[in-house]
Amino acid sequence: MQHTEAYYRELLSGYIQDLLTADQVRELYQFIEQEPELYEQLMNEPECIRLVEEKSSTSALELLPYADLRIRNQLLDHARDTGQQSNTHISPVTRREHFLQATWLRYAAAILLILGAGTYLWLANQKQHDQVVASGKEHQQPNITPGSPKATLTLADGSTIPLDSIPNGAVARQGNTQIMKLGAGQLVYGKSANPGTSLLFNTITTPRGGQYQVVLPDGSKAWLNAASSIRFPSSFNDKERKVEITGEAYFEIAKDATKPFRVYGNGQTIEVLGTSFNTNLYEDEPFKASLIEGSVKVNQSILKPGQAYTNGKIVTTNVEQDIAWKNNFFHFAGTEIREIMQQLSRWYNIEVSYKGSVHGGFYVKISRNEPLANILSLLELTNKVRFTINGRNIEVRPA
Repeated sequence: MQHTEAYYRELLSGYIQDLLTADQVRELYQFIEQEPELYEQLMNEPECIRLVEEKSSTSALELLPYADLRIRNQLLDHARDTGQQSNTHISPVTRREHFLQATWLRYAAAILLILGAGTYLWLANQKQHDQVVASGKEHQQPNITPGSPKATLTLADGSTIPLDSIPNGAVARQGNTQIMKLGAGQLVYGKSANPGTSLLFNTITTPRGGQYQVVLPDGSKAWLNAASSIRFPSSFNDKERKVEITGEAYFEIAKDATKPFRVYGNGQTIEVLGTSFNTNLYEDEPFKASLIEGSVKVNQSILKPGQAYTNGKIVTTNVEQDIAWKNNFFHFAGTEIREIMQQLSRWYNIEVSYKGSVHGGFYVKISRNEPLANILSLLELTNKVRFTINGRNIEVRPA
């Protein structure tokens, strides 16, 4: 053992709380493989049990973004055997079966860690290829990297500025409003004491494989996902704050009871005085507005935190999943493969085709900074799907 027992206790605590880096997770895996008895001893300590139970009460199945996805099915099987409901198809997992006899809440993290270690070791042994296609032939994937802060600013006169290729500092002036680039991926519109009478509209557009953040003239913040845009005046008038959206955006709205904030797009209207919410207005996906905090009105329907408006009605939603992209994660919870590939195609700028039907939902939580190959490998571990890569074209087919 290279470190002290206290060190691994802290590492384990950080893991359960989803605070570790990928390198620390790998270090924890190695400790588990080398010292399984000490690991089990630490897992049985009261503090560790308390952390596991707290995590399990909300999202025990998502403790580790890098885990073998088959682990989740085994955990759901165990939960079902102990009286919890599950309709998920079960895949057999034989590694370290003695852990599966423990109670659901107490050992959810333990099973994830032990079997996740097997996933890491399996991936580490792939020396010649990233992926094995269904025919059994080895196929090395090209290095398709994730998206990055990229966007184009279109000013009121129609001129354009590529934001990702200009230095930080003053970008332009619109009327009495100064526009500043503060860093990679952030544009700020200064507040103007004398905004003037005419509205000068600007548009920020992100490409496939791009995202950006803007601080609007009133201090509100907007995050744009890939293949999205926001159109707004360089200074708001005295009556309302109006923006137009395509694609997907997350907002944190500065409170101003005298000026309602309205979001328009794709025939939808969202009205708010001060709140945080996400809106998905991609034309190839159902409209969805999700409320994180505050209160919004969507097409005359009032949302409460944790609710979303979609398909013409109010539903309870998984807020963490809805805004995962803003927090730089992919978060799929029972998500169908076509919806997953839509998100991947926008972020990695790839083209997707299908050969046959892939059935069932997928459960993945992983950083959007990962190369595409890592995410496809995780999805293949479910034994539901296979991918063939030809340049930036991905073919999806059942396993």
